[in-house]
Amino acid sequence: MNLALLTSCGSGLPLWYQILPGSMSDKVVLNHVLSTMKRMDIPKFVDDRGFYSEHNLGILSSGGYKFTILVPSHIAWQKELIAEHRDSLMRPDHLLEENGSLIYGKTVYRKTDHSRRWHHIYFAPARKDKVIASFMQKLRGLKDELDGEKPVESHKSLYDKYFIIKETTERGRKVIYNDEAIQEFINSDNYYWVLLSTSAKTAREGLEEYKDVHTTTTSA
Repeated sequence: MNLALLTSCGSGLPLWYQILPGSMSDKVVLNHVLSTMKRMDIPKFVDDRGFYSEHNLGILSSGGYKFTILVPSHIAWQKELIAEHRDSLMRPDHLLEENGSLIYGKTVYRKTDHSRRWHHIYFAPARKDKVIASFMQKLRGLKDELDGEKPVESHKSLYDKYFIIKETTERGRKVIYNDEAIQEFINSDNYYWVLLSTSAKTAREGLEEYKDVHTTTTSA
């Protein structure tokens, strides 16, 4: 099923909710939520990556709604945007503080046929350290499985990607890490994210707006 839910930014209390059939497409759910927002005079839509699509953004823009939405990590233009700006992101002017943690945020403005859009690019060093540390622990456990010749079938793709297994008549079986693949993970975009907004004009505003979600639509 789908749970359509509107909450107050100030109090966090629900303003309206409705249980919808799980078979309904995102487009139908979005139209249903927007019609309710219009009746309640709510002008802004803030949501997670689940409702991101150019079609949905076009519906929001044509309806006169402002929006801030998290862009899915697989979107090609997001990867290109991060690659273009990652080297200039870690600068003093881009430093922000969020719940005691320091992150970097940079804004790129672009205009489309539908609206003016601000693309807020973020990088969290602490998040990167945590993800990499967890990844290294995972790899060490995987190597123990291979060294002990007790592989787990569900881990096969990880073995194939992050390890090199050599069999020799003199030295027997040897398991080594695939340093190139590991470095590729370290250099990946896993620690970056992008908020797309037609209302928040700075990276700080975008972060605050996304944190204090005015309107949330979730699936259950």
